[in-house]
Amino acid sequence: MGGSCETNEQPTTSEHFDVFTAACRKYLSLFGLSEWKVYFGHELIEGVYADSIVNSQDAVATLRLSTVWHNRYRPLTDDELDKDARHEVLHVLLGALVGAANSRWVASEGMLDRVIERTVHLIEHALDAVEAR
Repeated sequence: MGGSCETNEQPTTSEHFDVFTAACRKYLSLFGLSEWKVYFGHELIEGVYADSIVNSQDAVATLRLSTVWHNRYRPLTDDELDKDARHEVLHVLLGALVGAANSRWVASEGMLDRVIERTVHLIEHALDAVEAR
């Protein structure tokens, strides 16, 4: 094959992982998700910058940063790591809601409504905290 193939991949370091986990903890606190047991991982994840594995039934989540950053579309900066952390924490925030919706056939009457109301209150709390700054 002719021509050069420029790679747009950059490894993420332990320092990047520290920025990511600190940002995750910031957003977990902001959204009041203290009842969740959250683990962090730094490993190769194909095709994404970061991801979340959420078990809403047990309120356990693993938030992972990929060891490879595809910087063709986004530079590897603290701001971008913060955005990814926020995105993954939002999956945790919505995890209980999704879990209740998916199990509505076994949920007690009103469970989904209670989870939606709890999610709304968590978002309101976060917005209040941001406005207070």
